Amino acid sequence: MHFFVVVGHTVKRMRVDNTTQNTLIEMFSEQYDQLLENRTRVAFDGSYNIDETEVYELSKFDIDASMIDAVKQPQSPDDFNLKTDEHIKAIFAGDYDRKANMPTIYFQSFNKGRLLKKGFTLLGDGNTLKENKKAGITLDTKLAGAVVDGKLLFRNYRTMNSIVDISKFYNEATNEQIDQVLEHDRLLVEDADAVRGHVNSWMRRRFTAILQSGVLDTVTPRKISGRAKKYGLEVNTKKVDDKDAIVFPTDKKQIKSLLTFLNEGYFEGELTGTLFQTNSQRKV
Repeated sequence: MHFFVVVGHTVKRMRVDNTTQNTLIEMFSEQYDQLLENRTRVAFDGSYNIDETEVYELSKFDIDASMIDAVKQPQSPDDFNLKTDEHIKAIFAGDYDRKANMPTIYFQSFNKGRLLKKGFTLLGDGNTLKENKKAGITLDTKLAGAVVDGKLLFRNYRTMNSIVDISKFYNEATNEQIDQVLEHDRLLVEDADAVRGHVNSWMRRRFTAILQSGVLDTVTPRKISGRAKKYGLEVNTKKVDDKDAIVFPTDKKQIKSLLTFLNEGYFEGELTGTLFQTNSQRKV
């Protein structure tokens, strides 16, 4: 089993010593067992929220070719470098069964809080805390998902979708489900008929994804508006009953941009800092 880091949309090899590799193999294997432990597999279609006893399963999905290539030829990616590769999106472990022509991949999500920068971290040494003089990373305590026997297994759509684009596997939202989103108390829809008039198949899948991810329940309108500015998007808010609400646009292009953003469909290029939209890498 080999270990890799997804930096932006580039795969880098994470080189470790033999002792650490054995520890990591044991860790990722145990986390895979925990992902499936006593859980029933449920086919993912975006219309059903699993409970603690279940895990999503996808039989057809698209993983970035660079991830598959890295697992097949682990010596081919450039080495991960903590000094220059700070925009870490995910960490994964994998190996490749050449006889069956099939990869096994274990994914962990990553956030900035797991990046230990020199001089910013105190590490425990008995009863004493000491300044960390070296950069480092901490790993998650669970898997975001796994590819095993040609199937993608995961429990949280939003986390998994940030690593592997699975949004296209959502069923299209019904008119009632679209209304459910538009009537959310964190949205202010001033002309619902105008919005409905622009809805197409692409938008229906994104409305379903918003319901599934619960992003409007967990992220405040003010935070959404503030983060959108990074991508040159204008997300306006207004007070409704003394609470912030996102003003839902009526322009088709603006609706698409907002739905893309709410589904975390924008990213920053690792090398140049250029802003892109996922799938097509269309410059924003």
